[in-house]
Amino acid sequence: MCGLIGATTRAARSWGLNAARDLAHRGPDGWGIWPAGDGEKAFSGQHPDTATNDKAGPVLLHRRLATTDTSPQARQPVISRDGRFVLIFNGYIAGYKRMRAQLDRAALRAEQAAHTAQVARTVTGGAATATGADPVAVKDHDQSRSDTDVLLALLGRVVSGCDEKYGDRAGPALAQMLAGVAGAYAFALWDNHRSALWLGVDAMGQKPVYFARRADGHLFFASELAPLLSAPGLDVAPDAGARDMVRRHLFVPAPQTPWHGISQLQPGHIMCWQHGNIARYGLPTVRACAGGVSQSAQVPAVRQPGTDNAASGGGDRQRETVVRASLDDENSPAADRAVLNRPSDVVGRLRRHVYRAVADAMTCDRPVACLLSGGMDSAGVAAMAARVARHRARRADMPVAAVMGFAGQPMDETMRARQLASHLQMPLKIIPAPHDPEDLLTRLRAGLKAFGGPFGNPAMILTHCLSQSVADIAPVCLTGDGGDEVFGGYRRYQMAQRAEKWLRAPAFMRRYASYVANGSVRTLPVQPGQHLAGIAKFLAATTGDRGDVLRAWNNRCVITRTRPGHGELAGMPSFDAIPDLARAMMQFDLDVNLPGNQLAMSDRMGMAFGVEYRPPLLDRAVRKAAASIPAKDHLAGAGKAVWRQAVSPFVPAGYLDVAKAGFNPPVGQWMHDIAVLLWGDEKTAQNRMFEDMPVHAATRQKLWQRALGNDFDAALTLWNLLVWQVWQMYDGSSAQTP
Repeated sequence: MCGLIGATTRAARSWGLNAARDLAHRGPDGWGIWPAGDGEKAFSGQHPDTATNDKAGPVLLHRRLATTDTSPQARQPVISRDGRFVLIFNGYIAGYKRMRAQLDRAALRAEQAAHTAQVARTVTGGAATATGADPVAVKDHDQSRSDTDVLLALLGRVVSGCDEKYGDRAGPALAQMLAGVAGAYAFALWDNHRSALWLGVDAMGQKPVYFARRADGHLFFASELAPLLSAPGLDVAPDAGARDMVRRHLFVPAPQTPWHGISQLQPGHIMCWQHGNIARYGLPTVRACAGGVSQSAQVPAVRQPGTDNAASGGGDRQRETVVRASLDDENSPAADRAVLNRPSDVVGRLRRHVYRAVADAMTCDRPVACLLSGGMDSAGVAAMAARVARHRARRADMPVAAVMGFAGQPMDETMRARQLASHLQMPLKIIPAPHDPEDLLTRLRAGLKAFGGPFGNPAMILTHCLSQSVADIAPVCLTGDGGDEVFGGYRRYQMAQRAEKWLRAPAFMRRYASYVANGSVRTLPVQPGQHLAGIAKFLAATTGDRGDVLRAWNNRCVITRTRPGHGELAGMPSFDAIPDLARAMMQFDLDVNLPGNQLAMSDRMGMAFGVEYRPPLLDRAVRKAAASIPAKDHLAGAGKAVWRQAVSPFVPAGYLDVAKAGFNPPVGQWMHDIAVLLWGDEKTAQNRMFEDMPVHAATRQKLWQRALGNDFDAALTLWNLLVWQVWQMYDGSSAQTP
C-alpha cells in the first residue's frame, strides 16, 4: 500500500511536495515524483529542481510502502517504454505473476509475428519495419518484477488500443478490463499523447482516492482527504449535510465527503480528466439477483464541458455477461486436495477460491501477519494461510497471528485465539486493548485527523492500537473483513427473512403491534432487556415497506430514526433488481457500509503505521461464488451455513459452535470517560454533545443511562455525538454545525 498525490498542473509542484511529506506514513520506504527536475530521474530523496514548474502537464507523486519487489528498480512513478504512459499505484494485484506470464507469452507471440512479417517483406523486397519490445511495457522491465509493471502493461494496452475513438471507447474498455483484475488498488495514469489523467479504484473501494476540481478546471487528487484542504486555489468548505450522514451511517458515504468541493471516487469506478472535463465509468460488478449472478455495468452520461457528468444524473445500463473464473488451484498442497478439490461441490469450490485468494494475498516480499479472533472469518483465513505457508515449505512464510485482548471483559477472545493458533501451529501475539481515557482521546483525535473528518465507528480506536503493534510484526496483514457481508453473518439478515414474512400481514395489524410493543417498552419502570427491546425495534421497523425496514436497521442513530426526513440512506438498493430483502441488505452492506466503514477504517488506521491490510474474502472470485448461492442457504441455521462447512474441517472440533464476541469495545464506558475528561462532569458533557439538537433534557438523561447500561444503539448514538464535538474542538473548528 502506498500514497498517491497529484495535480493536472505542474504549478502545483510545491503543494505536491508538501503533501508527500504529510503522507509519509503511507509510504515509509521512499518517494518519487514525475517529472523530476533533471528530466531523467523520477525518484529522489531530496527536493528536485523546480525548473519544470512552468511546463504544461501534470505532477505525480508517490509514497512507497515496498511489499512486492523491494528493489530500487520497482520504485514509482513508472513510465512505459515509449514514454506515453506514467503510472502511480497503491495496493496489490492478486495473481500478478500469472498475469505477467500471460503478458509475456502475448508479447512473445507479437514479436514472433512481427519478425515473420519483416522477413517476408525483406524476401519480397518490401520496406523493413522496426521490431522490438512492447512499447507500453515498463522501462527497465527486465530489472523490475513488481505488480506495478503488470498493471501499467494492462492499462497501457487497453488505452492505446482505443486511439481511434478515444473518448467513446477508452473508458468502457478500461472498466471491462479492470473488472477482471483481482486484488485491491487505486491508480493514477497519465496519457502523454492525449493529455488525459485516469484515476481508478477497485470494486470494493479498499484503496481511496479523493479529488477536487478547481475553478479553472485543473484537478487535484490524493490518497487521503487532508492534503486537498491545502491545495492552492480550491474552494473548500464544510458540508452542512455531513453531520446527519455521520449520525446515520457512522461515516460520509462516497462520493460525498465532509467537505463541500472535495469528492471521493466511488468503489469500482474510474474517472478520466481531459482538458478540464471529467467523465466517470463504473466497473461491471458481481451482484446476486432474482435470476442468479449477474454483472451490472454503469455507463457515463453525456459529457458536458467543465462538468462532472457522474454527478449530473447519468443513466445505468444492466447487462448479463459471462464471468470466467478458474476453479482449479494448482497451488494446493497434495494433502489438502481431497478437501479442497471437489469440482461438483459448492463448499469445495468456495474453499478453492478462498485458498487461492489467501495465497495471492500472501504473495509479497515482506513478512505477513494475520489477524485472529474468535470469529469464523479470521479462523478461515488463518487456516488457509497456514496451509499456504506449509505448502511453500519455508518457515518464514508462516504468518504471525495477532489478537486484541480485553483482559477480564466479556469480549475477550484471547483464549480462543490461543486454541486456534496452537491448532494451526501459528505464532500468536496478544495486543492489549487501550482503556486509559487520555490514551483513548489521543487515538480518537489521531483517527479523525487521518480521516480528515468525523468517523463514528469506535472500533477505529482499537484498529489504531492494533495497527501500531502489527507494524512491529509485518507490513502486510491478512484479515477476515467482508466475511459477514459476503456469507450472511449479521443477525439482521436473518431478521430480514422474518420481516419479509411479517410484511405480508395487513398494514394496520403491523402498526398496531408496533404501537403496543413500543408503548410497553417506554412505560416500563426498568430498562427493558435486549430481547424485548429487539422485538419492539423489529415491529417498529416493519410498519411500512421493505425500504423502511432497510432504513431502520441501517440507521445507527436512535434520535434520527424518529425524525421525519432524517432516515434516508445513501446508496439504497433497487428492490426491483434484488427482490429478496435479506440479499438486498447484504448488497447494501457490500456497496455502502463495508467500503465506507470497515475498509476505510482498515486503510486509514493501518496506513497510519505503514501496515497494509489484505482481506482475501473480498476477492472477486470468492464474492462471485458466494453470490451464486441463494441467501436462504447462507442464512440457514445460525448463519454463514455454507462458509461454516468450508471452514469447519480446518479448525478444532466445536470451535465454530461458540458465537464470536465481536470487535466492539465498551462503547458506553468509553463515551462516558472521554466526555468527563473533556468537560468535567456528565451534565456539562450532555449539554455539549446535544448542542443544537431538539432533544429534551429528560430524554438526554435517559439515553445517557441506556448507553451506560450496555444498550449498544444508545451508546453508539452518544459516541457519534461525542466524535462530532471532538472533531469540532480539535480538527474541524471551521466546520459549521447544522
